[in-house]
Amino acid sequence: MESTEPSRGQASVGAVSFAIGISILALILSLVGIFLPASTGSAGTEGPAPKQVDVVLTEFAIAPASITVTRGQQIEFHVTNSGNVSHDFRVNGSEGTRTIAPGRSETVTVAGPTTSVDAWCTLPGHRAAGMVMKVVVSG
Repeated sequence: MESTEPSRGQASVGAVSFAIGISILALILSLVGIFLPASTGSAGTEGPAPKQVDVVLTEFAIAPASITVTRGQQIEFHVTNSGNVSHDFRVNGSEGTRTIAPGRSETVTVAGPTTSVDAWCTLPGHRAAGMVMKVVVSG
C-alpha cells in the first residue's frame, strides 16, 4: 500500500516554496510603500511637519495679515472667531474651515501651496471689507 504522507523531500520543497512566497510578498509590499504617497497624519511620514498657524477672525480683519510658508508644506490653521458675527477661513476661497460661530474655533490642515495665494472669509462682503490673509510661498 502506498503512503499518502508527503516525503521528506516534498515537505522541504513545500517549506522552501512557502518561505520564497512570503519573501516575494514582503518585497512587493515594501515596493508599494515606496511608490505610494504617505498618508497624512501617520507616524513616520516623510517631509516637513505641517506649519502651524494661529489665526484670529474679527470684524473685518484676519490676524496675522500675512504668513510665509515653504513651497508645498502643509499648513495647519488653528482658526478662532473672536468677532461678533460668523466667519469662515478659506485658502484660495476653497480649502479651509466651515462657518465658525462667534467665540468658536476650528482647526484645519490644508495642502501646501506651490505659489503665493490669498486666504479670506468667503461670506458675502467680508473679503471686500478686508478679511484677507496673504500666504507667501518661499523656496
